[in-house]
Amino acid sequence: MKIYDQEFSKIVYKTLSKYATMMKHSLNSQSFEQKIEMLRDEDDEGYRKIFFESEKEEITALKKVTDKVLKGIGIMEQDYVFSLNYHSKDPEFKKELMAIQEELTQELFTDDEINPPLPDDLTAEVAQEIKDFAKESTERVLRELPQKYRDANILQNEISFEVAKLDDVIFVKYGYKNKVVLEAFRKYNLLPQQPGAAMNMPS
Repeated sequence: MKIYDQEFSKIVYKTLSKYATMMKHSLNSQSFEQKIEMLRDEDDEGYRKIFFESEKEEITALKKVTDKVLKGIGIMEQDYVFSLNYHSKDPEFKKELMAIQEELTQELFTDDEINPPLPDDLTAEVAQEIKDFAKESTERVLRELPQKYRDANILQNEISFEVAKLDDVIFVKYGYKNKVVLEAFRKYNLLPQQPGAAMNMPS
């Protein structure tokens, strides 16, 4: 097993991350429109089908991107992964990888995509209403699904599906994408304050 040096590993990491980010953004944009259409038509099965098909498509596309990039560079995937894991034991190296991700975000997306402007009608009151709706919806999922699914793996998959679906439900109900909602939560200090609390991140 080869171990590439840190500089080379970072170059490969940046190249892979760039193409993977572009690919994922494109696929997400396509599937988003399809999923929203299914929700508006109240076609739950159609939504579910598109959701899981898009997940499979993303995994397949990511594999193709990885294979193509590494083949072009002339290295084996297992050697690259081993090198990245080896160097990631160094906290400074991990910081540099995070910096690369931030650099790519600035390079690939506009300021409005990174920090979307808030619509005038997305007031503190509306943001609080969205937060309450999300909280109630999540609590209902966590209360009802364990009664429906006994298999732990299936239950976890269904919970993950419903939590991810909530972003799209909020868009249909209120008209704001998740990234805009999170910006509103930040502005109005509605983000979770307790350690370990989490919100869905922008997609």
